[in-house]
Amino acid sequence: RTRRRRLPLSCGECRSKKLSCDRDWPCQRCSRAGRRDLCTYDTPTGRPPATGQRPQHHKRHLRQDDTEELRRLRTEVTSLRSLVFQGQPDLNHVNAERITQAKLDTPPIIPSARLDSTVNLQQTDHQKEASEFYHPKDRAPHGYYAKHSLFKFFTEITQIVPFITEVTEEWLRPTGLRLKKQKTLISKDENLTLDALLPPRDDADLLVSYYLDNYEHLHRIVHVPTFKRQYHDFWLSDQLRSPAVASLILSMMAVSASGPPIGERYQDIASHWDVSVDEWLRQQSPKRYKLIHYQVLCLSYLAKRMNMIHKKLFWTESSNLLQRAILDELPYADSMRRTEDVFQGEMRRRIWHVIRELELQNSYEFGLPTLLHNIDHNTEVPANIEDEEFDEFCTQIPGSRSANHYTQSSYQSISARSWSLRLEISRRLSSPAIANPMTYDDVLRYTHQLTDEIAKLPIWDLASRKGLSSTVNGFLKFQLMECVLAIHRPYLQKDGSAFWLSENICHQMSREMLLINCQISDLGLQPLTRLREDLLLGSLTLTRIMLLQSPRSTSIIMSSANSIIELMERSLNIAAERSLRCRKSKPWCFITISAAISLLKVHLGMWDRPTAKYSCASTFLELY
Repeated sequence: RTRRRRLPLSCGECRSKKLSCDRDWPCQRCSRAGRRDLCTYDTPTGRPPATGQRPQHHKRHLRQDDTEELRRLRTEVTSLRSLVFQGQPDLNHVNAERITQAKLDTPPIIPSARLDSTVNLQQTDHQKEASEFYHPKDRAPHGYYAKHSLFKFFTEITQIVPFITEVTEEWLRPTGLRLKKQKTLISKDENLTLDALLPPRDDADLLVSYYLDNYEHLHRIVHVPTFKRQYHDFWLSDQLRSPAVASLILSMMAVSASGPPIGERYQDIASHWDVSVDEWLRQQSPKRYKLIHYQVLCLSYLAKRMNMIHKKLFWTESSNLLQRAILDELPYADSMRRTEDVFQGEMRRRIWHVIRELELQNSYEFGLPTLLHNIDHNTEVPANIEDEEFDEFCTQIPGSRSANHYTQSSYQSISARSWSLRLEISRRLSSPAIANPMTYDDVLRYTHQLTDEIAKLPIWDLASRKGLSSTVNGFLKFQLMECVLAIHRPYLQKDGSAFWLSENICHQMSREMLLINCQISDLGLQPLTRLREDLLLGSLTLTRIMLLQSPRSTSIIMSSANSIIELMERSLNIAAERSLRCRKSKPWCFITISAAISLLKVHLGMWDRPTAKYSCASTFLELY
């Protein structure tokens, strides 16, 4: 006697994650997570089973005619999609025979790395004949070197790669030096506990204090007074040490390992700390994630950025963090109101704003769409208050201070004012399938709004926190300047009618970006700039603009060429300090800026090409 198979009533996504499903189509969880297209049921139609429906015990077998018809329809849909992306009109006059013939003659050109609508075209003819329909998992964004905003400069500034190649072949390779990073495997000791990885108490105090005094002014992850009490109790000998608190301390020290002088001895072990924390996180059940787990996740991601660990996976790490936060309903105000603890609700708001800012930053850097483009979230902005004004026993959060009053939460509070604008620009740049193409009138309108937001940023005059307040102001400008450079970048073409305006705007923004980096470095807070890639972005944008100018031009850009070169040389010193402090990083940032300076001097007639190559090589050898 065969047992009757029980009909699954939940959708496939909720069933795979073992979560409750409201059995709607699409269900509420898939709608909130932006996965409406993946919400399918185990029925012939893919919709929820009707009342009284019984499972079918036989398999569906398609006839030969049905198979051929399905293959023809798939080919037709793929070709129509390519024509839509190419912007070709007269789709009504295209019949099935012409589409099929066009499909056989020339493969469709579809922009890569589009979320849920990307087709990988780099396949052989045999693979194309074997499968005309692509699995959604095959459409995942990939091609790090093709889409990243910094690597695009290698195609926009065609002189850089040949110049670096010549320097390497003529000067560096004969000395036995390689530009590639030596990959080292990090060994894991399964028997070693997390608290056994902790350094001595005095060193841990310095590293933790450096993080709390500097990095917490940018990304609000922990409540400082509460953490200090946990930290004090953790070191008591008669107390059982919590693995969660140990992971929190290790990830915090991994972030600040390259900051204070004491951190130099822990630069190599910082990556081991991060790997151990990741291993502990993998052993935790996602169903029982608490606030401290999200704090460890955010700190672990920041540690990877600071120590350049798995740089190509920054996008994946932040995306996974965002999806986990959405599943736990962090971005929704209703879930915050259901939280009885006022303290927990405020900290969850802070964590969500940290996660979304990191994800949006990666969207601009990697040039890829983000899940933030597809979800609606109405979380309240974290209050602009000091941590000492509330604790875990309070019943009401104090009123938020004005923007002119500087607190530890000022960066998070003020960056939320321009969030909707920056998110809209990111959606129109990297998700054209769900947004209208951007015209130059839109570019000018967005430029006006962004510059207006920059002008509204407060300037705090604080004697005790002068360096930190200036750094926070600079990071707020970095967010907006990055958007300005992104929307004007396609118009930096000499044959375009909008070139003269876009080049002046980008020249001004890039110059200001490098000046702020130099000011932060002069304040002794240069390690904080490693959270972003603005140093290389500003340097290469200036190089691209100046190389497009005539050497004998009398424009404002060329008249300030000497000051720009001096500014880039100061930026080169910052890049050198970054390479010395972070041993896991590759030397590409340093040698790229050095090559850009040499090319500018050749373009201006200050050096000839052999002298430029010798200077670039000697600068790199001196750093090495």
